[in-house]
Amino acid sequence: MRPTIVLLAFISFAEAADNLRFSGEVVRGQEFRKSLGSGLVFRLEPNDSGWAITVIPELAAEPQCRDYVWVATPPYRSSNARIINTDYGVKATEALKWSPRDFAFVTNCEDFKLEGDRVDRVLWPANYSEDEVRKAKEKLGTSSLGKGSLNIQDSTIASDGKLGRIERIRFKVEITLPKS
Repeated sequence: MRPTIVLLAFISFAEAADNLRFSGEVVRGQEFRKSLGSGLVFRLEPNDSGWAITVIPELAAEPQCRDYVWVATPPYRSSNARIINTDYGVKATEALKWSPRDFAFVTNCEDFKLEGDRVDRVLWPANYSEDEVRKAKEKLGTSSLGKGSLNIQDSTIASDGKLGRIERIRFKVEITLPKS
């Protein structure tokens, strides 16, 4: 009886999501892109001190729907799993030790707007009523979310002041998309 129960749990999980795995490497200033299907693209977006993990629409969408990870991966005002860089005073060696980096993302522009509105209400409560802020806190993160994990396999750091500079990362990524 137990093997049947385990098998049914596995089938239920398999029907609930699509799993994707891929690997890559980027050097300082370089972008990485990988299509996830379902109209989404995983992207490592370069900045002056490293990269940000983003998921974006494959086709140009409404201008405000640009980073599906940001609205679903707290904390919102400090270093978090999506930021692989020396922002917020994080040393390059410390930024690279944080691995794997687990993140979540919305999968469409409508949910981006919804979660973005909730984040705004939580981060800037003075602009809203107490009831609006309470409801936003209760509902934050309840949209259908994909999950991701980026595991840094190898890296190169250059000496650059106090924090160092990330020159290269080699990584593996696992993405779980919710079933449509």
